[in-house]
Amino acid sequence: MKFIKNNIYTIVYSIFFWYFSFAFSQNYNIDSLKNVLRSAKSDSIRCNILGLIVENSYESERISYNNQLLSICEKQIPNLTKNNSLHHFYLKYKALALNNLGVESQDIGNIIAALDYYHKSLKIQEVLNSRDDLSATLFNIGVLYMSQNDYNNSLEYFEKSFKKSSEKCNTCPDFIDKIGMAYSLNNMGIIYHAKNETAKAMKYFMSSLNSVTEIGDKEGISMVLLSIGNFYNKEKQYNKALEYYFKCKETLKGNQNLQGITWVYANIANTLVQLGNFSEALKYALQGLKYAQELGFPEQIKYISKTLSEIYSNTGKYKEAYEMHVLYKHMNDSILNESNRKESVKKELQFQYEKKASADSLKVAEERKVYDAQIKQEKTQRVASYVVIFLVLVFSGFIYNRYRVTNKQKKLIELKEIETQQQKHIIEEKHKEITDSINYAERIQRSFLASKDLLENNLKDYFILFRPKDVVSGDFYWSEEIKDSKLKIQNGDQEITKFVLCTADSTGHGVPGAIMSLLNITSLEKAVEHHVTPSEILNHTRKTIIDRLKKDGSAGGGKDGMDCSLLVFDFKNMLLQVSCANNPVWIVREIKNKDEEFDNCRNDNSFNPFNSSFCIYEVKPDKMPVGKHHNDNLPFINHSINIQKGDIIYTFTDGYADQFGGDEGKKFMSKNLKSLLVSNAHLPMKTQQEILNETFVNWIKNTEQIDDVTIIGIRI
Repeated sequence: MKFIKNNIYTIVYSIFFWYFSFAFSQNYNIDSLKNVLRSAKSDSIRCNILGLIVENSYESERISYNNQLLSICEKQIPNLTKNNSLHHFYLKYKALALNNLGVESQDIGNIIAALDYYHKSLKIQEVLNSRDDLSATLFNIGVLYMSQNDYNNSLEYFEKSFKKSSEKCNTCPDFIDKIGMAYSLNNMGIIYHAKNETAKAMKYFMSSLNSVTEIGDKEGISMVLLSIGNFYNKEKQYNKALEYYFKCKETLKGNQNLQGITWVYANIANTLVQLGNFSEALKYALQGLKYAQELGFPEQIKYISKTLSEIYSNTGKYKEAYEMHVLYKHMNDSILNESNRKESVKKELQFQYEKKASADSLKVAEERKVYDAQIKQEKTQRVASYVVIFLVLVFSGFIYNRYRVTNKQKKLIELKEIETQQQKHIIEEKHKEITDSINYAERIQRSFLASKDLLENNLKDYFILFRPKDVVSGDFYWSEEIKDSKLKIQNGDQEITKFVLCTADSTGHGVPGAIMSLLNITSLEKAVEHHVTPSEILNHTRKTIIDRLKKDGSAGGGKDGMDCSLLVFDFKNMLLQVSCANNPVWIVREIKNKDEEFDNCRNDNSFNPFNSSFCIYEVKPDKMPVGKHHNDNLPFINHSINIQKGDIIYTFTDGYADQFGGDEGKKFMSKNLKSLLVSNAHLPMKTQQEILNETFVNWIKNTEQIDDVTIIGIRI
């Protein structure tokens, strides 16, 4: 029965397969099994052979052979009575094939189909009272729920699997499945830790470690040691985490699980970074990256390149930090491609197979060497014979065909030239179509942005610096006039009009970011139909975005959205209300009375002196996006600020501060942006915009712009 073993490698507790369910349980020769299958005389023998082939073949083949196995069982079962021993035999193999289909469906993300296959397999196993098979399938269902963060259901199935593993076997009363028990205990520890029940988690980890140590399962020992290391890492007990990571590293010595070894090196490097030991961290991170690139696992390369970027940044190697950051971004995009993940699985399985094959006895290796030499010699002789025959034929026909070949080549050249011109024309047309489409998309997106008329009707002195990375942008700025009915009641028949301005950074950039920005804008427009307070507008917008992205087809729903700052101006009462998601807002106020120290700042304790001429008030953002997040049940905070004439409000996205550039390839940084804005706050707004743009161009030089850039300044 296929048994998915899993653990948690990274310190953020993402789920992975320690090794896949179709790993090589024995070192069978697949070609020999296939030859035996062709000559098999009965279906029962074919079932036995197909079971071994499925157990030991690569992904590209195993689905086909598993389907053959299921087909034979479904053909034979209706023809046999329940008392017939073959009826029991074919039922057992049918349950095996269904479980395999569950594993395969789970691997490609079809959770509903995987559950259906698992439960069909369970139903047969319960009839057969097959203890080991029941335990493995229950374990697989637990892993499936674990991958969906459904901890309650996952825990229930791991407990059932543990119970089945601990039952004594009917045919061997002294035997219980200690390996199955140990793996269930380990995964229950992971779940309890994810639920922040640390005492229970450690209890299960230690029970699992004792079990695998008792039976000498080195694979299991390294798995549990890594789980305990991750436990201490999450609890920020970094020295304890390192202790268990190094124990895991020692256990994996000589092991063929290169993927596991890579993750151990990655976690050691990350933990050393937390302790500030960058030189040692660099050593392990580089070795981990080497292994990860050998395997071609984007998830591992992404995780390690991010750690390396942090190490290089902290040690002043900004060029290397930038290169690792680019690699991290590239791997992050690659992970979205399902085909990359499939190819990585094949490489890991192939790597394990090759490692196992290299462990064959010296005798087998020598026999294989002799056989290969014979094959090579025969192949060389055949090739030599073909070459001689070919040369004779070519030489014999050369003179006869010379004129005809020359004319044919001339016609082919002319035809190729025509085809080349046609291809060039097609490429030019396609390029024009794509360019026209993107430009048209940019015009559509721009129509959703705040219009110049609306801005100038409400803001007398302002600037907008808007530099998309591509033609279309994930950044946007949006505004609206809204009527406050509550203030109308307070002011009699005089209805108060408020002005709303949003500066936002949608998930992604380019075409995906632009599409996301349209969803965000329409969600904001819907929200202001019902609310006038910034926090309520963002709460309503977040709900709309989450509800809409639930329909994207993914298991957990989309996690996209936006970071933004939302401003609501009441110019009549000189009141500004602000709500922020990850992006702050800065309000700069001039110190007008130089004789009385920072007199204007004293009037409002929220303002702090920045220099002798200006003080600044920073509206701290809520550390969550407008979208799906682990804190999306918490409301956004509403900030109210009394503004004065002459105050300057700055809103922005993170693109300017995060841009790499300068002589050393560093980020521009938020503190430098703040200093630049305040030092030029006395200048006209148009001049400030020109200085910001010129500074950005000089900073970036020949470096690629990495993100959309938006900065808005408003003088009251």
